[in-house]
Amino acid sequence: MNENHTLQPVPHLSGPLDAAVGRGPAEHVHGVLREGLSNALRHAAATTVTITLRALPGRLELETIDDGSGFVEPSSAPA
Repeated sequence: MNENHTLQPVPHLSGPLDAAVGRGPAEHVHGVLREGLSNALRHAAATTVTITLRALPGRLELETIDDGSGFVEPSSAPA
């Protein structure tokens, strides 16, 4: 990660995570979260990332929202 920036994570957890997450899924969530935080810091120069992890019946939802610069998707309409 970029040593010139400091990232402030803001975690939000919802649901019975201890019962819903086994070791395998937890490792996958950890990897996806690390990649998201790395991208927010490295590419968007974010300083704050809100992380929400929800345990729902039969699935987990991981959401990250950052205050970084973002990007504009190219239009799908012909130029």
